Amino acid sequence: MKIAYLDVFAGISGDMTLAALVDAGVSIDAIRAELQKIEMTGWRVEAVPASRSGIHGTRVIVSLVDEHEHHHENHGHRHDHEHEHEHEHEHEHEHEHEHEHEHEHEHEHEHEHEHEHEHEHEHEHEHEHEHEHEHEHEHEHEHVHGRSCRELVDLIEASGLEQEVKDRSTAILWRIADAEAKIHNSTREEVHFHELGGLDSIVDIVGAVVGFRLLGVDEIVCSPLPVSHGFVDCAHGRLPVPAPATAELMRGFPTFPLDVHGETVTPTGAAIATGIADRFGQAPPMAVESIGYGCGTKEFPGVPNVLRLMVGERSGLMPGIEGGEGPWHALIGDRINLIEANLDDMNPEWFARVMERAFDAGAADVWFAPIQMKKSRPATQLSAVVAPEKTDDVVRAILEESTTFGLRVIPCERRCLPREMAKVETPFGAIRVKLGKVGDRLITASPEYEDCLAAAKAHGVPLKTVYEAARSAAMH
Repeated sequence: MKIAYLDVFAGISGDMTLAALVDAGVSIDAIRAELQKIEMTGWRVEAVPASRSGIHGTRVIVSLVDEHEHHHENHGHRHDHEHEHEHEHEHEHEHEHEHEHEHEHEHEHEHEHEHEHEHEHEHEHEHEHEHEHEHEHEHEHEHVHGRSCRELVDLIEASGLEQEVKDRSTAILWRIADAEAKIHNSTREEVHFHELGGLDSIVDIVGAVVGFRLLGVDEIVCSPLPVSHGFVDCAHGRLPVPAPATAELMRGFPTFPLDVHGETVTPTGAAIATGIADRFGQAPPMAVESIGYGCGTKEFPGVPNVLRLMVGERSGLMPGIEGGEGPWHALIGDRINLIEANLDDMNPEWFARVMERAFDAGAADVWFAPIQMKKSRPATQLSAVVAPEKTDDVVRAILEESTTFGLRVIPCERRCLPREMAKVETPFGAIRVKLGKVGDRLITASPEYEDCLAAAKAHGVPLKTVYEAARSAAMH
């Protein structure tokens, strides 16, 4: 099973994600070829070597180009006189705040033209950009900015991309639009994407979705997202970091504080991470095959401003355990938390509700055990196993439903047999059985209780008779 781990220890943006993918081995030409299936012109995506705090990686630049240059690029005829005409939009925050609203934008363009050049700029950004254009040619171009989310979605839907890529990309775009709409008291249809007319949003989002497909990964795991501090200056004024839309996109997902002054997670970065990851948590057990570093534009003191992507085969090696087939490499390993609380003053009638709420909140297992506390006082220990990303929800449920004032949260690692379901035939009918295997070797079989109970009632036999028949059939 191939797995990718997004290690967001410093931050994430759209182009940092693309850069990490390229640095991990995805061809920028392959990404570009997929993007060219979308009917949009006037964009360029380039990958260049870069380094941050001594870590060498890749930086991806998404920019505007002239129509004739875009035509030559797509046909393999790049001119040496690359008119420094593209707008790289390097903002005071990490990369792109592309999703604000219209009409409140300040631009400082420093043009040094020695030619007849007509610019029709319809910029609708909320940030101050400083573009330095030095052109010595004659042509006319128009920069159209401010596409609605619906327009961008329609471009993707009408493209020749695979349907799964379309679905995931448009879902991410709509999440950004919903976040912006909530912050600005608007609707998703009214939200406009301003940076590079929304083209960079398509390139970043579709490029990321395509890039992970090109990696051929079966699962994407993302670390908790860093929450830095400070402010970012926009046309609306000074906004706190993380920006309101970014904070909205991270709501419900695990985060951690990062002592960095400045923006580390952009709206597009937050949308990609939360929209593309299958789950959040610590790095999974894996045999790493490639590592990519996507560089951001800024240097943060004390923190390398890179996004790390680790790709490899998932493993669960248990050192020292030998069997007939050697080490049990097939075991699945992951990180969990064990939650515990001692309850000595709670009405026994409430225990069922505590368990129910804990399971509803995401606990993998919940149980009670009798214990004896100080002064020989009888009590009950509540225990719950939960994935790291669900821990806060389970803790909240237990604190609300029980009488405890505190809980113990103990990080653990578990090892599990790969599991599969099968149906076996018994004298009492077909019974579903959960099988645990190591390679081709069947280690254990567990008949499904509900199937066994229904068969026992239907045939008027003890439950254990059906259970034993199903297990025997599975093992043989």
